[in-house]
Amino acid sequence: MKNFLSLIHNQLAQRTISLFIFQGLAIFLGILSNFLFAKTLTPGEFGSYSYFVSVILVAGSCLPFGFDTLVLRECSIFIPLKKWGSFNALLKLAYFVSIIIVVAAIPVVYYVFYQNHDRNIEKLPFWHFVIYILSFVFVGFAILRQHLIQAMEFVSESQFIFNVTRPLVIVIVLFIYWINAVTVNFENALFIFLLATVITFFMMEWFFFSKREMVNNNQFDESNTKKWLVTAMFLFLYDLVGNIGNNLDIFIAKQYLTESDTGIYVVCRKLSLLAAFGINITGIAIRTKFATLYQANKLLEVQKLITLSTRIVFLLFAPLGLGLIFFGKEVLIFIRFEYVFGYEALIILCIAELLNLFFGPSTIFLLMISHEKQANVISILNLIVQGILIYLLIPYYGVLGIAYAILACTIFKNLTIYLYIRLKTGIRFAAF
Repeated sequence: MKNFLSLIHNQLAQRTISLFIFQGLAIFLGILSNFLFAKTLTPGEFGSYSYFVSVILVAGSCLPFGFDTLVLRECSIFIPLKKWGSFNALLKLAYFVSIIIVVAAIPVVYYVFYQNHDRNIEKLPFWHFVIYILSFVFVGFAILRQHLIQAMEFVSESQFIFNVTRPLVIVIVLFIYWINAVTVNFENALFIFLLATVITFFMMEWFFFSKREMVNNNQFDESNTKKWLVTAMFLFLYDLVGNIGNNLDIFIAKQYLTESDTGIYVVCRKLSLLAAFGINITGIAIRTKFATLYQANKLLEVQKLITLSTRIVFLLFAPLGLGLIFFGKEVLIFIRFEYVFGYEALIILCIAELLNLFFGPSTIFLLMISHEKQANVISILNLIVQGILIYLLIPYYGVLGIAYAILACTIFKNLTIYLYIRLKTGIRFAAF
């Protein structure tokens, strides 16, 4: 641990420790909020709510059109070098493109979810459409603002506001409902999610403007606009494919399983993610360090950073995944007895997340060293394989079929990225 902390310097070490604390708090509050929803709602309502959240998070991550990752990568270089002209021009372009996407998305969402009378598409009430649009907009701009704040070296603060505020608001509101003996149903859950999202967005805005004096607003250098647009398109494609891939199982489950089975699967999926949450902390804490060391051609230091960080995180959090494998049945019964029928799926999903933990944040590494095109190809292939496997297995195995497909795709994606990085850079991206 001492070697790891000294390697990434004292400031980065403090950032990593604070990220572990904040991410741990976010995970706890996220579990608590999902537990309260799963406990209060029926499995069917919880499945529908989780589907709604998945749709919003996928749509919201698309709103910045790849400029969120681009802003993080480029502005983390512009700010130390005081390239305020490029900094301001990139921000201006990012928000301009995002606003265009919002304007274009509103009529599309309105048609699909409200005006389309195709009986194969569920017609939602108008207020559902309003919640979808508002949640989509606030999530998208909060993501863009979060990456900008990270680029300004306020990584821990951005993670705290973005990852802690929303589940904290949800928990507080659900507690208020509980003490007032108010029944929580699907409609209440939608309003609570929107409220938490809006508060999170304004918290991000408040923090950004409190630190706005750090940057110069008077210069604009738009010479790289075309390059930024092209790069953002590739990053957008990666984000889109990645987010669809992360939620494809829930989308398909919603279409082919009963609402109760969908709710059971979602609970198991969210529990399994506990096994690998350390990956996000490591990736967030050291991703700018990846880019800096790699550009300086310090591959030996990059290898040490990857090996030590991935190994430490694996040893710290693998026991959590193993605990869910051996004691997951009791956890599911504690949440709600009906969820115990997903225990076998939980075991398979935990194995998949342990594999992710072993290989570490390799996809983040590809993005930070400007290999977004290759990351896109791998992600698209993984998405295609995942979709095919789920469609083939779900009619025969139901919830277990989705879990088997997730495990197979996890093996495929991690091995593919590992071999690519190994062949192109000579770096071995794994815990051992």
